[in-house]
Amino acid sequence: MENGSKTIVICLCLVVIGCSNSITSHVSVFHEMPYSWASKSIRVLPFDPALKSSLEWKSYKNLIEVALDKRGFNLVRNGETSDYVAFASYGIDFRKTSTSNMPVYGQTDGGTIYPYGPLYSFDGSSPYYPGLGFTMPSYGVNGIVPVETTIYSRNLALDIIVAGSLNSENVKKLYEGRVISRGSCENLPTIIPFMITSLFKEFPGSGGGRKTIIDLPYEGSC
Repeated sequence: MENGSKTIVICLCLVVIGCSNSITSHVSVFHEMPYSWASKSIRVLPFDPALKSSLEWKSYKNLIEVALDKRGFNLVRNGETSDYVAFASYGIDFRKTSTSNMPVYGQTDGGTIYPYGPLYSFDGSSPYYPGLGFTMPSYGVNGIVPVETTIYSRNLALDIIVAGSLNSENVKKLYEGRVISRGSCENLPTIIPFMITSLFKEFPGSGGGRKTIIDLPYEGSC
């Protein structure tokens, strides 16, 4: 019965810590996109120039380009001039670890065999009972175990700027998109695609900085 209790605890821990059926993203957008933005050419660059050769960055860049292409932009990928430049960055800001108590479920009473009836003995031999009885088992909380959970804050940023203003004193920014997603998974390649999808779900959005909470279904492991 002890092994059964441990099994129940392990299953509960997996439900609380390791499994999730959705990824939640908090999206905030400010923009001054013109009505004709969908016909403009655009190229995607990292905020940090050192990431240009990163294979991880190239993977995220491709996802952003696909999203922009679906919204009507003309993608520029080979260094030619473009109307707009989209700068993107990503990362994990911090982690927070907390400890809570998980109840242990198991048998609390019953389930035992006991003798009933009168006690018999013949010629001083060992006594015996003519029959055996059984009590039904009952189940409930019979203990607690500590459970430690670590939560990470995953971040994505995307700015769209008029390309011709980059070398001037007055850079013309048209779009600021920010996504924050918190959860127990620190594997960015698993989470970032969902954050990009959330950012472009209502692109370009109302533009007033209103925060939108978007849940996307997810089945898998971190």
